[in-house]
Amino acid sequence: MGKKKRSYTISKKREALDAVTATSQLEAAKKLGIPRRTIRDWVDQEESIRAFKGSERSPTLIGQGKRELFPFAHGLYNYIKVRRRDEKPQTTKKNVETLAATHLEFALNVWEEFGKAYKLSEIYNVEETGIDFDMPPNKMWVGKGRRDSAKMLGLDKHSTRLTAVLTARADGKKLPILFVVRGKPGGSIEAKELKKYPKEHVYAVQDNAWMNARVLKIYTSELLIYEINNLSLLLLDNFEAHVSEVGQTAVLDDTYAKVVPLPPNSTSVCLPLDVGVMGPLKQLMKSLWAEEDNTGDEPAAEKRLICIKRTIAVWEQFKEDDIKAAFEKAIPRFPTAEV
Repeated sequence: MGKKKRSYTISKKREALDAVTATSQLEAAKKLGIPRRTIRDWVDQEESIRAFKGSERSPTLIGQGKRELFPFAHGLYNYIKVRRRDEKPQTTKKNVETLAATHLEFALNVWEEFGKAYKLSEIYNVEETGIDFDMPPNKMWVGKGRRDSAKMLGLDKHSTRLTAVLTARADGKKLPILFVVRGKPGGSIEAKELKKYPKEHVYAVQDNAWMNARVLKIYTSELLIYEINNLSLLLLDNFEAHVSEVGQTAVLDDTYAKVVPLPPNSTSVCLPLDVGVMGPLKQLMKSLWAEEDNTGDEPAAEKRLICIKRTIAVWEQFKEDDIKAAFEKAIPRFPTAEV
């Protein structure tokens, strides 16, 4: 096996050049343990090394580019190109038009079928969203001339991940949150941690922090049952746990609610909380994350509690009018269509 070639960072090269200026190439080589020939090459490149504005940890003056992971990359590219040559891409405009038509039809059907039988206080929307301990903003300021990566390192986006299940009524009322914590059902989190969480909300533990049939049953029996007193509508997406026979049975057993699933792939325009709440909610949570004085070294249990309290604080910021506006935008009583 050949001898491994050593590499030196820009910082080390500048240190060697400073040593050469103060003494000589020979003395600098002895002091730093670097071959004299290498230092001589750096002296020839001194102007470029001094002028380099990238990361001082970089071993080269210019990027070398990513190495190919596939030795057959060119052949694969040509195969895909030939394979897809005769296919016609579906334009965005057509997708938008189709989505708009689906939205219009859904709104008309909801009010035509249920508008006379249900009041605004009897129409509910349930939406779930993933929450991470680290929620940095999508954009950040970067110093001029910086060439290395500006992404934020060391963020915790998996071990303390949980799901927040939000519920609101068309008249603007917000219900308590169901938090689904990642962990082993019946394990230490369920036995020791849940009782330390804010009492006004409901909690469940699931292996992946997902809403499944068991968690949906907890949601209906420990939360919805105390909120729904009259025959009501429950607007849900088409997630299997929601619209399956087991899921709908859980809702009917514990509440007076009728499940109204959305058309496929339409949550972005038909689901009230997705239309008018989820975007602002995530932005507010990112702002709170930036203001918090957390080191990132907190124990997992503390991180989970921080996530929960942060979510509750943001949910409380939404006013009644915000919720009403979201419902009106998603399922307008008198929808209009562009001609």
